[in-house]
Amino acid sequence: MPNIAAALQPKDNALSHEVVFIDQEQLVDWDPPLLFLDAFGRQIWEEEISDQPMIRSLSALRRGEAYTVLPYNSNTTNYENLLSNAWYIGTVMMPSAFGDIDYREKAREVFHFFHGVDIYDEVETFYNPYRQLPKDSTE
Repeated sequence: MPNIAAALQPKDNALSHEVVFIDQEQLVDWDPPLLFLDAFGRQIWEEEISDQPMIRSLSALRRGEAYTVLPYNSNTTNYENLLSNAWYIGTVMMPSAFGDIDYREKAREVFHFFHGVDIYDEVETFYNPYRQLPKDSTE
């Protein structure tokens, strides 16, 4: 599945930490088949996607193909969250390759490696990540 936002990435510096903002209209034009939403921004995106025209405009929301992930870029890159998200996203996008993977156990391993202790339960309680948003029931 191609990354429809790849053109927004700086070509000259692959390690750039530049934040890119897009208008809602751009997201509607792209109409991505899947959405991964940062759990830290839940208050913002819940308000934005609760708008019926937005729900009707994005097929991922209509079909229930929107998922939450851990925030990985807050003040600095949180590599433990980034790696944990990769396992989860793999189970969503490639279930045949990741079907035997328990992404929560992988996250526990990653957090233990980075922090010396398993803090996954605390992280999960705080952010409530790795959830599939329900599909729109108005169709």
